[in-house]
Amino acid sequence: MMTGVLVWCAAYPFIADDLAYRLILFSLTTGIYALLCAWELWRHAPQRLASQRVAVFLLVLLAILNIMRAWLGFSLTSIAWIDAMAQRWSSEMALFLVVFAPTLAFIFLSMAKESVELGYKRAAFIDPLTGIPNRRAFMQHAAQLLQDVEGRAVSCLVFDLDRFKSINDGYGHEAGDKVLRAFGQILGEHLPPQSFGRLGGEEFAAILPMGMEDATDLAEAVRSALSKAGKTLLGPHAQVTVSVGCSTSRQATIEALLQEADLALYRAKDHGRNVVISARSLIAPQQI
Repeated sequence: MMTGVLVWCAAYPFIADDLAYRLILFSLTTGIYALLCAWELWRHAPQRLASQRVAVFLLVLLAILNIMRAWLGFSLTSIAWIDAMAQRWSSEMALFLVVFAPTLAFIFLSMAKESVELGYKRAAFIDPLTGIPNRRAFMQHAAQLLQDVEGRAVSCLVFDLDRFKSINDGYGHEAGDKVLRAFGQILGEHLPPQSFGRLGGEEFAAILPMGMEDATDLAEAVRSALSKAGKTLLGPHAQVTVSVGCSTSRQATIEALLQEADLALYRAKDHGRNVVISARSLIAPQQI
């Protein structure tokens, strides 16, 4: 950040008496800073904001203006209002600054406001512990998916961590939180984005645009991954497992799919847990 200041201080004794060289160095330095700010906003911003695009446009415009001013340091034109931009002060430059500076400041203020609003919106839809969508977000995504794939098969998976209370009692609540976070990460690795969420406690759900066989295959992969992750988190003798219920329909609502998957989940609990149960079949767990 201080490179431009250091370059200016080092070069000034040699260009103090030459307005053209001062104009070139000052304009190029300002233009480079403007381009770097635009690059930072465009490539490295944590989220895309509407006001961010306007700020990038204004910063690029500022960079172009300063590059043009640097060019004027080499050769003046015969157009008066363009040559006025090369002067230390002119009415044209004053008009530009009066319009541009408040506009850029207002856009940065809008970015800050938009970023805060986005943070509140994300907090309303993201589970704070696992970082995955909460029940509210899951229900919205599920309703949208059912609308988009109307008439085609859609499967719903309901996951419930087995004997989770015993994990909290035996290893502590911090270990239980680690297991929940790990399971959220496993869902993110095996399932499409925004297709899953935490319903509450140790219960999770997913909505998938596929038939029952493919959905239960994914559920089995998730079940197996959690069992392995549990041994890594809590030790080789830890039993961290999940039971899964699956339902499939071409016309049902998300509420009906969840209810049917819940019934299949109850059957999974009755079959000894650590299994995937569909509305029509039992998937036996593989040996870990």
